[in-house]
Amino acid sequence: MSWGFQPNRGMLNLGNNPHLITPEDFPPSMPPEAYFGAPALPFPMPAAPMAFGPPLAIGIAGPPLTFAPPPATFGMPVPMPIQLGGPPPMMAPPPMQFGPPMPQPPHGGHIPPAWVANNLGGPPATIPNMPNEGSNLHFPGGRQPGYNILFSKEYCSIHVFVMDNPPWADDANTNQAEVQKFHADCNWNVKQLMEALRPGQDCSAWAITEVVEKGDGKWARGSTFVYTSERAGFPLTVVGWTKNRRDGDKGAVWVWMHKP
Repeated sequence: MSWGFQPNRGMLNLGNNPHLITPEDFPPSMPPEAYFGAPALPFPMPAAPMAFGPPLAIGIAGPPLTFAPPPATFGMPVPMPIQLGGPPPMMAPPPMQFGPPMPQPPHGGHIPPAWVANNLGGPPATIPNMPNEGSNLHFPGGRQPGYNILFSKEYCSIHVFVMDNPPWADDANTNQAEVQKFHADCNWNVKQLMEALRPGQDCSAWAITEVVEKGDGKWARGSTFVYTSERAGFPLTVVGWTKNRRDGDKGAVWVWMHKP
């Protein structure tokens, strides 16, 4: 019985098998390692030398330590040095892209400033709740800084029809008519109410008439008060225009101003 060598299996019992290769089959100039491959590497492998430059120098005093960058090999970029001490690098703030902030318009931005309307070719902007002097919504004489208003305890609701024909006429289209609504002081007289409804205008040739709704858009004529009459000096509470015509169940006072 003879012995032979097989790759990855070691020495095997050959027996009388003539097809297996034995060491005697190799010529003297061709060792088995050249036929089967290079000999196995030793294990464990020795450690490869470090290729990252000289060792770090540790200083006791002096500037902060930095890592020396490794040599540039294989076309790779050299990293930036890492600072181990000292303050962090300062970064410049980003530049402003939209310029300085624009001034904000008054009243929360609901009304554009006048220069915007003028530049756009439109009419000058108007500020709400600031009516012109002499308006029926303007405080007489103007508001003085630091003063509050003492309101009356009783107000009535006045609804005024703005139309050419009388609301009680058969052909009156009250459903399409303009209606102005006010809260009037019940301590006023009828003449004061007429002056407030026609601010800055002569009321001597005018009258005010109460109208009463009948239903289906139809209205009936009520009491009429001429500005120059004695009855126009009656307080609103005397003619029935009381606070109940606001918060009560009688509803608002509907009137129409006209020439007598």
